[in-house]
Order: sequence, then C-alpha cells, then structure tokens
Amino acid sequence: MISSDVGGMPSAVQDGANVWLVARGDSFVQRLDDAIEGWAGSPDKRKIFGQASRQIFLEKFSLDRMVQAHISLYEELINS
Repeated sequence: MISSDVGGMPSAVQDGANVWLVARGDSFVQRLDDAIEGWAGSPDKRKIFGQASRQIFLEKFSLDRMVQAHISLYEELINS
C-alpha cells in the first residue's frame, strides 16, 4: 500500500511495515513515482505488507477492539 502522510494516516498505518508513506512537499510526485515502482516490482513485499496490514487492523480497528475502546471511554467518563 502507498499513502500520503495526510490527516490521520500516520496513526492508522506503520510506515515501512505495511505502507509506504509519501510525504507532501516539492518532490511529492517523484517520491510517489519511486514508491509505485518499488511496489510494482516487489511481490514479496506486497504480501508482507498485506499480512502486516491485517494484523494492524485486528489490533487497532476490529469491531471487538473498537467496542472495547468505547466501553473504556464511557467507564472513564462515568468514573471521573
């Protein structure tokens, strides 16, 4: 996966582990081109990134994780 480092993306992914984050700036197009070429030429890297993305999703964004995060937030608000 390739993404730009805008908004909440850096907190949702891990640069170099499951995504190549491309920084904004003057050479954005060149960095994006480099990332696409690297991605296209690395089937093994795509597989590794895919597996890492699944693991990150399960740890941070699965339904069970999100429900637990909301319950914890409500409990914290009730107890404060």
